[in-house]
Amino acid sequence: GAMSLEGDPFHNFLLDEYSIQVPVMPWRHHGVRYIRISAQLYNHVDEYRYLAEALSESL
Repeated sequence: GAMSLEGDPFHNFLLDEYSIQVPVMPWRHHGVRYIRISAQLYNHVDEYRYLAEALSESL
């Protein structure tokens, strides 16, 4: 399946509430979604911590 960005309600929530933009994609045959993150040189550990905090507060 194609990567979902703007179409997923949780993607929109993270963007609107936390200014975080990550792909939220369906996990086929499991009826759940997952968030895809990848480590890049331009990302900082504090950004991953912020995402973890946002997910902890939201889920």
